[in-house]
Amino acid sequence: GFPEPWEVDALLGVLSRPLGSNPGLVTQIPQFLRSVALAAPEDTRLRTILLDACVKLAGTGTRAEAEANARLADALHTTDPPTALTHYRRALEITRDLAGQHPDDPQLKRDTSVALNDVSRMLRDTDPTQALAHYRESLEITEFLAEHYRDDSGRIRLDLCIALRNVAEMLTPIDPEQALALYRRSLDVNTELADAWPHNLSLRHGLASSLNDIATLLSGTDPEQALGYYQRALGILREPVAAHPGNIRAARDLAIALVQLGGITALSDPVRAAEHYLEALAIQQSIAEALPGSLRALWDLGTTSARLGELISPEHPEHRAMWRRAATSFRDALAIQPGHPGLARLSHLSARSYADCDPVDRDDWLAHAAALAQRFGFEE
Repeated sequence: GFPEPWEVDALLGVLSRPLGSNPGLVTQIPQFLRSVALAAPEDTRLRTILLDACVKLAGTGTRAEAEANARLADALHTTDPPTALTHYRRALEITRDLAGQHPDDPQLKRDTSVALNDVSRMLRDTDPTQALAHYRESLEITEFLAEHYRDDSGRIRLDLCIALRNVAEMLTPIDPEQALALYRRSLDVNTELADAWPHNLSLRHGLASSLNDIATLLSGTDPEQALGYYQRALGILREPVAAHPGNIRAARDLAIALVQLGGITALSDPVRAAEHYLEALAIQQSIAEALPGSLRALWDLGTTSARLGELISPEHPEHRAMWRRAATSFRDALAIQPGHPGLARLSHLSARSYADCDPVDRDDWLAHAAALAQRFGFEE
């Protein structure tokens, strides 16, 4: 898991001086730097340390330069995506060159695969064709490693699961049949890993993710089979929540699975679907309370509340409350990221739906919806 804020604060204070005098040390603690960058993107100290390392290592073409660029990109990927992409690309350029110089080094091959994934992640929405090409190349490298090198720790097979899923996700809208085949391969490898290390919660989570992937893809064409996959995934995801009640990631994953299960049963068994949504909503409410100001937590809370508002009848005593929670959650989320058009659309629609419940503050919400329609060009 990610380090706690106090751990980040203490460790960055200790590391700033040695990294400043010897930037090559970034290769010794890459996972810690990545975890901090992803967990605390607002912490400018890490960006300052890594930018200084990039400047000092520039042009050396070393693993240290690649690592410094990749970790700086991690720290920037949410706040400055274009600059992050530039640094990810520099890391990929260096790693490719090093792998070419040392073709028998499996670690450099793996580093290249990871660098390809980093660039692809930044291109998924803006250049999906290039993203898919990079993901395919990463998969080819990982398949080669899985075939030619021992994997006593399971790391290569875990990389293979991720690489298969990445390509499958990109193929889903254009070639769902091939995507399903890749998801099934990923499930087979994940099952093998989970069986080999049955007490590893991370591997159990990966197995549940593979089941969810297949279920989601099948939900539109074979809902009965999809339901079976969702139920298997749900059973696995309950395990870490029971073992570690305070684990927010595990709780959120369970809530997502419950929402997915509610969605697939909404037409055939609306009562059961509502139960799934309500359980998910309780989890998401606790996460939102634990992470005040979290965009993701508010978005999840708004989505599930809206689904319940759509599912239950207008005469139900909770109907108005669900739409109020949805409208409030999306409004608060939009305040965090005010320029997001998709979030604005959700805020607009939920505000209108809540206003249709004729609450005492109906005019305020209609005004909110009208302002969003004018600003983003929505039809009223």
